[in-house]
Amino acid sequence: MPSQNAAREGIPTQQQLCIVLNFGLFAGRFVFQRHVVSPV
Repeated sequence: MPSQNAAREGIPTQQQLCIVLNFGLFAGRFVFQRHVVSPV
């Protein structure tokens, strides 16, 4: 399967990209709330 070859060659699969994007959005939102919305 192409997915196994892609994973073996280090090319990120679509599922891995989705996980990274979701984590990035979550982390970005958390940092944004901490630094901007927080009264400190």
